[in-house]
Amino acid sequence: MDEESLIRIIVSAFSGAEITEAKNLLFDSVSTTTRNISRRKNKEQKDIEDIICLFKSTDPDKTPIFVARELQKLPPVTFDHVDVTRLLKDIVLLQSEVRNIKNTYATIQYVEDITTNTEATCNQSRNNDFDVSSKQLSQNVGARKLVRADRASSDVTLNATLQCSSEVAPPPNTAVCAKPLDVSTAHVNLDVNKNTTTNVITNGIKTKFPLHNLVEEKSTFQSNNNIVEQECLFQNVEAHKNNNMNDTTIQVSNMSMAEVVRHGREWRVGQPDLEWKEVQRRRHKNRQEGVKGKAAIRPDDKFKPAEIKLSLFLSNVHKDTSEKDIVDYIFAKTKESVSIQKIKMKIEKPYNAYKLIVNKDALSMFLSTEVWPDGVTCRRFRPYRTTVKVGE
Repeated sequence: MDEESLIRIIVSAFSGAEITEAKNLLFDSVSTTTRNISRRKNKEQKDIEDIICLFKSTDPDKTPIFVARELQKLPPVTFDHVDVTRLLKDIVLLQSEVRNIKNTYATIQYVEDITTNTEATCNQSRNNDFDVSSKQLSQNVGARKLVRADRASSDVTLNATLQCSSEVAPPPNTAVCAKPLDVSTAHVNLDVNKNTTTNVITNGIKTKFPLHNLVEEKSTFQSNNNIVEQECLFQNVEAHKNNNMNDTTIQVSNMSMAEVVRHGREWRVGQPDLEWKEVQRRRHKNRQEGVKGKAAIRPDDKFKPAEIKLSLFLSNVHKDTSEKDIVDYIFAKTKESVSIQKIKMKIEKPYNAYKLIVNKDALSMFLSTEVWPDGVTCRRFRPYRTTVKVGE
């Protein structure tokens, strides 16, 4: 129920005195910084608004529990006291959210079925991979055993021929692997028309031996092809790395002094500096910043700076001291000519005061304590401000 409908129900059911008493009881029971303001116009309605605001701004744990009495005064809640339009909007919104939950959310049984099917599929794929790998391993082992038995019973002529070919040609690790990897380094040519012998070219050597030995050697070559390829690939990678390192060393060593100096930043690796370095922010130059001239001025020069005068206030001067005595004293101390004016005081004092007019460039010298006699004070002159009335 909204606040407006609640206020209408309470105002129509309770009197103003009862509402005021309830408000005072609530403010006395709850510790809050909000003041209990006494309303005048629309008193009942504003008091109820104050009660609602206090309930909203106070922690529910700190709010005391009140007991409701005389509930028969409250009228039955009907559609006359409820905002029907807002209630219908809330119902429609609730229905749409429930429909969205039913369409998008999955049930617990569906999630459990998916999990079970996924685990079963993973276990089945692992078993199949293990069976395939075990079969391949058994086939490779059987083929190697057959090749070894056939090699043991092969002809002596084949052994001699292979030994001769190994003496002439370099071993596989150096001859075959030194070049880019090529599986077709050993070529086997089978002649179907000949049943007794055939020609075999291995590493550039032509030999003759029976056909059944050739087939056995061919199977041996195919079974050991993967192992030879892996070994050759590893050796080619290592040889490529060594060649790159050697080429880099040769290239650096063959560089001239000018090239080393020109490319010094590319190959030189500096030592890490762990010391603290002071870094200053770049200061931007002020465009309106000016300069002051220092050139010497000759007596006959007409282009010269203006002489700016400033006023000083001199006080606590003895009554017997004249103005000429002060001017002579200043000239003897500073070699500066000044003009002096005596200040007339409204109230007679036991000392005299003077106004000095000096050059601006000599201001720091006149404000020094070493110039004036002991007891005499000197400061910047501040003119007396006269008050002007409004309208004059």
